[in-house]
Amino acid sequence: MAERRIEFQKIARSKLTGIRVEAPSLQRVFLDAGLAFFDSLVTGSRQIAGETERKKIEIQSSDPKSLFKDWSKKLRSLYVDEKFIASRAVFEKFDGKIIVAVLHGAAYNSLTHGAFQAIGEIATENAILTTEGPLDKPFAAEICWPV
Repeated sequence: MAERRIEFQKIARSKLTGIRVEAPSLQRVFLDAGLAFFDSLVTGSRQIAGETERKKIEIQSSDPKSLFKDWSKKLRSLYVDEKFIASRAVFEKFDGKIIVAVLHGAAYNSLTHGAFQAIGEIATENAILTTEGPLDKPFAAEICWPV
């Protein structure tokens, strides 16, 4: 699905499901969390559907943790409201307080992407960014949503 294999863990907690990623940089954890989010929702053949659409996202926040919460909610909105599946992301600007990103992907298609997953709102406490991991991957992120 994604342009490179994104390593992530699936999370299952009572009525929540989600993903967790770890990365060596703040920018990479945002990118990987975004692509892992879409990858975890695709249940189809995982054939590349082609990148027929692009979505530009601009988000500004006071700090990286708030920015991650806003990023997570925007990703959900692209999936649920616009039926968009991203397979690649390019950050035009990223400094931990601002993201200007272009997501490349395609409109949801059941033949390629599998069943559309009904997912609930991502609560603020379910979009978590941490920065105190081991030296090789000090950044980690989790996005969980109700199913």
